[in-house]
Amino acid sequence: MTETSRTRLGELFAILSRKGALAILEIASGGTTLQACSRAAGISDRQARSRLADLERAGLVEKAGRIYRKTRYGRILCSRYIPRLKDAFMRGRDGNGQTS
Repeated sequence: MTETSRTRLGELFAILSRKGALAILEIASGGTTLQACSRAAGISDRQARSRLADLERAGLVEKAGRIYRKTRYGRILCSRYIPRLKDAFMRGRDGNGQTS
């Protein structure tokens, strides 16, 4: 893996680790609004706007008017890799929800 690839991957992890970012990305499949994102993620509209801007800069969502949708890259990431990351994360936790 090149240094550029590691940097890009690190940036993606940083974006996706922010509160609400994964929830927003997951609901953006069929198109969603800022307000729907903030409700689904349990964050303020201001925070949702920031997360959407981050996801847009990363190429994971695109905005058309007031509607946000996953890009092809965002759909691939969600269908192939996010479930694996969630599984790996859950396997690393014990029954109390604490990391082992």
